[in-house]
Amino acid sequence: MANGHYGGHQKKQVHDHYHTPEEQLVEDIHGKRYRLKPYQQQSLKSIEEKLKSGSEFTKKELHEYQEYLDELSEKIREALTAEKADGISNIELERDLRRIGVLLNQVSAILERY
Repeated sequence: MANGHYGGHQKKQVHDHYHTPEEQLVEDIHGKRYRLKPYQQQSLKSIEEKLKSGSEFTKKELHEYQEYLDELSEKIREALTAEKADGISNIELERDLRRIGVLLNQVSAILERY
């Protein structure tokens, strides 16, 4: 992992910022529970703030958000399934998944108006 960012560099473009790299989630120090990386939390926060701002969106931007959120939610589901198989309950990751679901619903609702 190169500093938790894309190739060691944090890119500013929306299409790069919301791209999900191969390595999705990190394990905590005990190697059991998965959690989102700090830049993933920041990406979610940025999307939330943009949605709350009432700003105009391009269709491309909305599709990028939707793709990012879909990919991230799939990785979280996979991690939760693996943890559940090991008898681990991860409330934080479940909360993140619900948060992503809310954002996906908001993005989808905006896309339907186009």
